[in-house]
Amino acid sequence: MFFHGYSLWSTPRILLINNLKRITFYFDNEEEVKLLAKYFNVNFSVMGIDNSNFLLDILNILEDNNKEIVGYDLDGVICNNRKLSDIPYRKMDGEQRREYIKKKIKHYKTARLEQIPIEKKFYIVTGRTEKYKYFTVEWLRKHKIFPVELCINPYGNRAQDHIKHKVETIKRLGITKFYEDNTRIYKGIEKECKDTKIILIRRCIDEVK
Repeated sequence: MFFHGYSLWSTPRILLINNLKRITFYFDNEEEVKLLAKYFNVNFSVMGIDNSNFLLDILNILEDNNKEIVGYDLDGVICNNRKLSDIPYRKMDGEQRREYIKKKIKHYKTARLEQIPIEKKFYIVTGRTEKYKYFTVEWLRKHKIFPVELCINPYGNRAQDHIKHKVETIKRLGITKFYEDNTRIYKGIEKECKDTKIILIRRCIDEVK
């Protein structure tokens, strides 16, 4: 089976993958190929050395070949996370809560794109609740991000609610790799999902505006 990989800086090169997971790379950086092959547990050989750059696009092909089921958190992973208030929600009065919700909706509409999933098939498992699903779907469409399923949090906004939702969803879908940005939630998922590789994404949280 043949796939075409495209570089931003050079002409396309052909990537051959067969059912034995032997991969022929047509790229110039052997060390990067070795690291990638080791990560995905596949054999490798380097041929056709030229001036082409290593292609991140081949990650997509390798993910499919390795048959991993990948899930992403949304806030802090695919889009930026923003601190909306210095006051905990439980301590806010009615007016403060209304203002907080307005800020949250604005953020969900205008969040900065941080990462586009590279897999053809992937899941988004978010802590956002049903109330904000419409704004979430519109933002994903705007950025042409189309998961197999957008898994909305049916519980609440506490960390344990997020952990429960994500653990249940990871087990239900058989997700083998999951990207998460919150350290507490990361540890909670890791504890319950022993067969899933949980990857902690470290990004700065934008300050209150």
